[in-house]
Amino acid sequence: MKSFYNILFKAAFFFVCFFVTQKSTAQLVAGDIAFTGYHGSLNSPQSDGFSFVILKNVAANTVIHFTENAWGNNSVFRATENTVSLTFTSARTQGTEIAIAGIPGGTPTATVIGGGSAGTCSGLMLSLSVNGDQVIAYQSATVGVAPFTFISAIHMNVYSGGIDPSVTDATNWDNLPAASHTPNSSFKPTGLTTGTNCIWIGTQGNNSSERNNARFNCSTALAGGADLTTPAGLRAACNNQAFWDAEFAGTGATPSWPLQASCFFGVLPVKLISFQAQNNLTNIVIKWKITEEINVDRYEVERSFNGRNFDKIGNAAVQAGAGEKNYILTDLESLLMGSKLIYFRLKSIDVDGTFSYSNIITVRNFGDKSILVDNFTNPINDQLNFNLTVKTKGIVFIQLTDVDGKIIINRQLQVNAGRTNISLPEAVTLAKGIYFLRVTTTTGSMVTKLVK
Repeated sequence: MKSFYNILFKAAFFFVCFFVTQKSTAQLVAGDIAFTGYHGSLNSPQSDGFSFVILKNVAANTVIHFTENAWGNNSVFRATENTVSLTFTSARTQGTEIAIAGIPGGTPTATVIGGGSAGTCSGLMLSLSVNGDQVIAYQSATVGVAPFTFISAIHMNVYSGGIDPSVTDATNWDNLPAASHTPNSSFKPTGLTTGTNCIWIGTQGNNSSERNNARFNCSTALAGGADLTTPAGLRAACNNQAFWDAEFAGTGATPSWPLQASCFFGVLPVKLISFQAQNNLTNIVIKWKITEEINVDRYEVERSFNGRNFDKIGNAAVQAGAGEKNYILTDLESLLMGSKLIYFRLKSIDVDGTFSYSNIITVRNFGDKSILVDNFTNPINDQLNFNLTVKTKGIVFIQLTDVDGKIIINRQLQVNAGRTNISLPEAVTLAKGIYFLRVTTTTGSMVTKLVK
């Protein structure tokens, strides 16, 4: 009986150790990072590099391997190229963007975009070909030795058949066994899906779609309705080829833009409750509300007219005390610049000089309009609410009519310049139908169709 319990104990001990070992080595899963940039250079000693954003909180001592070796459809790595291993020396929060760069075959460096080291790198810097190549991110107990957990990948190769050994497509990439791959090609790593947790830059069957360099464009993503505020939204956006810029740099040339995506996904070192910008027709008022303000020195508001190149337009010192705090900054210039869309982001600067950015918000410029009516409750529910923005203080006439022109509600109000919230509670008695809201000032009027 004793020997039976000994055997049972040893078996249980082995099972527990095996389970814990497997759990500790599989720290990340597919989609826990997303690539944001790829830079292949033509001539030495130009630097190669790539960037990615972390989509979950990562503990200190986590290791990710990045290789340019091809993955074969026989589940074997081609083993003649370089691999970089990044060890995080401190914990990193989701939204942190990191760039790894260096002279091909040399010692790479990993930096947090926004400032500071991301950790330590071992191995040799990848030599990213301008004739198609890939960066595959994975975890394994030993570099290049199975079992592998593939986290993400970016592929820049385009084969079109004929003299090419394969036809590159989104499903399989270059469908070849490891021994048949060139330094530029790769089969899609096991467990990854293009557009979901990895990205291919190219067009099937079109050799000319192959590019040297590529970068995620957050402005394009925002304009396309992408959600850059959540890990799921970032994952979907970064793996959508429609949101990437790609270019072919001529012989000896470097990209006309930097490697980094310049989106700054990182979370602020405070809890940002809200960050808003309000167009008052004569100015833009930027407001933000925060809490859990720890070791913050000051805030800066930055503005852009293209969503990429930002300039500081003002700052705010940290308010004394604890709890929720409200900050405000008035921008008197942006509406005079003629841009139809204006971008803002908040920069939080810590006492040690490190900094992070909020998500980017946008404001539409309505040009010479003297009156703006927006934020309707349409269809009308219990009452009719909307925001009225005027350039000058004065009398405002508000009328609600039915389709026959009969006046249902008639109001006259004194309002100040800027934005005023208007509420018409009597709209609760309206019958189902179509109505027209007319708002008139001394400088103009606006008519809006509403439904009850």
